[in-house]
Amino acid sequence: MRSLTAKKVVAIYSIVFGGLGLVGSFSDAIDVWTLVIEILLIVLGILLLIPALQRAEKGLIITGLVYYSLLVLAGLIFFFVIPFMGFIIWGLAGVPFAFSIVYLVRKGKEEFGMWDDYGNPNFPKEESQLVKDASFVENQLKVLAKMVEDGLITEADYEKKKNLLLEIE
Repeated sequence: MRSLTAKKVVAIYSIVFGGLGLVGSFSDAIDVWTLVIEILLIVLGILLLIPALQRAEKGLIITGLVYYSLLVLAGLIFFFVIPFMGFIIWGLAGVPFAFSIVYLVRKGKEEFGMWDDYGNPNFPKEESQLVKDASFVENQLKVLAKMVEDGLITEADYEKKKNLLLEIE
């Protein structure tokens, strides 16, 4: 999974949670702070989906991470008071919380070029000694053939040096 996927998950969860909270707050008595937080959640989700704001997406994800970490903490507290309600809050807020962390980790690894799109490390792979030796011998034979073409060495010298390189007696 790439960081873009994690960002979209957090954005969609933010829009859905903000929208559901906004609809739910109109059916009850309206609290101004709850209304502000729900509108800000919708705005956060929309801003995360706008491609032109790529430079600000890390800050927006951190904002979502803080909000969802508070919800996860509230869910854990509710879990000891009203277990079912706490489990629901913890489970619903845990998904965007986890994806916020995944986004930050993946984005950091993508920025430093440590991972490719499939999650494989991009560390230079060492060639075996046999491959190094084979490529060295091949390059030396090409150089010797070029020297024969240019007339720098004779055909007999080429054969001697080739046998020496290939360790043929």
